[in-house]
Amino acid sequence: MGLNWKHEHGQLQFNYNFNYIERNYIDDSVYKSSPYLDYSNSGYIGRTHFAEIYHTQRLMNWELLTGFDYRAHNTYQRYFSTGPFGDYEMGPWTAMMHQYSPYASLMLKTTTGFNIEIGGRLNFHSEYGNNFTYNINPSYRINPRTQLFINYYTAFKAPTLYQLFDPQAGNTGLDPEKGKIAETGISFSPAKDLDIRVVGFGRRSNNTIEYITIDPINYISQYRNIARQENYGVELEVAYKYEKWTLRGNYAFTDGKTRSAYDGTGASLGKRYQLL
Repeated sequence: MGLNWKHEHGQLQFNYNFNYIERNYIDDSVYKSSPYLDYSNSGYIGRTHFAEIYHTQRLMNWELLTGFDYRAHNTYQRYFSTGPFGDYEMGPWTAMMHQYSPYASLMLKTTTGFNIEIGGRLNFHSEYGNNFTYNINPSYRINPRTQLFINYYTAFKAPTLYQLFDPQAGNTGLDPEKGKIAETGISFSPAKDLDIRVVGFGRRSNNTIEYITIDPINYISQYRNIARQENYGVELEVAYKYEKWTLRGNYAFTDGKTRSAYDGTGASLGKRYQLL
């Protein structure tokens, strides 16, 4: 749901969203995915609340955005299995976490073609404390058909409740993912109905969370902070308009490398491979 109020120099917006997810898994197949399981039954319920209010204010060449959002997550989980070594049961139990974030950005649009936006967000997380992220986005319009731009962001992503508390693969010792993203490019219109955008980008993330096998003999897997990832590449977007029709095309090339504390089987590579 959403509410909107507009005034002469801007607007006030309120949004609220609620998501409910329920999953039940039963494995009673003749085919055994693990020699230690004859039957398993697990259930998961997740609820997410998201509320946000923000205000935009325009004054001459300036535009100020201020806002606040609140996110709450809670989960219910249970697990039961039986096999050659008897019954095994976990739960039921519940878990929850929440986050609230004030944020702001300031944009300047000049008559010379130079524009810049600077913004920041402060995240107060119930499990992972305070984290600050920011973005800087300058651009320059050379002429009405050509614009150069640079974007730089930092990012923070907390583990989900499922990654933390799933009875089979959850890991309460997970750290949040943090990243840095830089982009630079050009957008131009060589013809009236043709728009082209070319972007080069680079991303670096720490504490990347992945689902890995930590014990292949006993079929044990878990979510782990296993890697530092570095990616780079280029994107090309083309849009052509013909009367009421628009044809769009996109091409992306991505390359990079991953530095991990674990090999492909999930085995630790030792201290000399510890992530920095």
